[in-house]
Amino acid sequence: MEEKEDFWGEVESAQQEPVPSVMISGEPESMTVPQQMYGTQQQMILMQQPSSAPKVIGIFVIIYGALNALSGLLGLFGGALLSGVETELGGDGSASLMLIIFSAITILFGIGFIICGTQINQRKKMGIQIAWILIVISMVLGLLQTAFVRVDLEGTGMSESLYYGAQIGGQVVCNAICGLIVAIPLMVNNAMMDDSSLWG
Repeated sequence: MEEKEDFWGEVESAQQEPVPSVMISGEPESMTVPQQMYGTQQQMILMQQPSSAPKVIGIFVIIYGALNALSGLLGLFGGALLSGVETELGGDGSASLMLIIFSAITILFGIGFIICGTQINQRKKMGIQIAWILIVISMVLGLLQTAFVRVDLEGTGMSESLYYGAQIGGQVVCNAICGLIVAIPLMVNNAMMDDSSLWG
């Protein structure tokens, strides 16, 4: 029993001894944790919706061509009726022949504008260029028609210079506006027109 008491006495004396304090000097090192990539990051590309201007302008050109073709057909029937009237009145039929020729040309231009409108609707730049050519030719033909077809202005109070000036100016302005309207798909952003071209 004495040995037991001595053992516990030594343990108590060891517990009462002061424990030396240890000081750690220096700055703690900063540890960098490598960033882990979870999969591959894909680049996001924002796609804008294509402009609807070529579709709208193409439909307008098709409607314009259809109206031209319809007016040409009406002109052919009108010229045929006029030729019958002129024959009964003893005329030479030159006015009716001129009307029939210009009506036939109008039908051809109407078909051409329908084809151009279809190409513009399909976002083809060539359709706009062909439409410009048709507009210029139709303006020239309109000016020739104004110059060669005489109009009786008696009783209207309008001079010939004023009449022909108004006709020529009106045709030039109207055809210029038509050319600008047809060119709208080339001026808007994201029209997605192709590279087809008549002059490179």
